[in-house]
Amino acid sequence: IFGAILREALEFSSSAAPETSLTNLKSLIASLTLSDLGLDPQHLFPQKLSTKNRYFYITSLHTDELTVASFILERGNSLPLHDHPKMTVVSKLLHGRVRWRSFDWINDNHDRSNLDPNKRYAHVVFDEEINSDSGVLELKPDFANLHEIIALEDSVLFDVLTPSYGEERDCGYYRVANMDEGNEKLVVGKIVLLETLPEQ
Repeated sequence: IFGAILREALEFSSSAAPETSLTNLKSLIASLTLSDLGLDPQHLFPQKLSTKNRYFYITSLHTDELTVASFILERGNSLPLHDHPKMTVVSKLLHGRVRWRSFDWINDNHDRSNLDPNKRYAHVVFDEEINSDSGVLELKPDFANLHEIIALEDSVLFDVLTPSYGEERDCGYYRVANMDEGNEKLVVGKIVLLETLPEQ
C-alpha cells in the first residue's frame, strides 16, 4: 500500500484534477499502518532520550513539489505551532495519541493599527485529542493552515505535503500571545492573537 500512496501522492502533486486525486490519496492513507512503513514502536521508542528533542522525522520522498515523511514524537514533545504557506497536507496518526490544534488567519477588518507587527489575529478551527483510529486529517491553503501537535503518548504521524517547504516557502512559527499556555481546550471560532517566533 505504501508504494500506491507514493504513486498517488506524485499524481496529486502534479494533477490537473487535484480534488479527485486528493480523494484517492486520502482513501489510501486511511488504510496505512506502521507495519506498512516497516516501523516498530518498540524500536522507535526504546528508551527516553537524555535531552528533550521535540521530534525527529523520516523522509520517504522529497522533491520541490512533494514531501512524504513520518514524524516521531515522544510523549510530552510536540510539533510547535507552525504554518504551511500555500500548501496542502494530508496526515494520519499511525500510533499513539496527540492533541491537535488548528488555526486560520483572519483577513477581515480587525483593527491592527495598534498591534505589534509580529502579531496577527487568527481563529480556532480544531482542538481535539486524536489517535490512530481518528482517520485522515487535512489542511489546505485556506483551511486549518496553522497547527500544533502535542504528543500525549509516544506517537507516529504520517504526512504528505505539497508543495514542499523551500527557499521560497519558509515555515513560520508562532505562539498564542493573548492567553496562558496550558491544557485548556480552545473553543472553535475563538479569536486569538498569534505572535511570530524565531525559527525553531
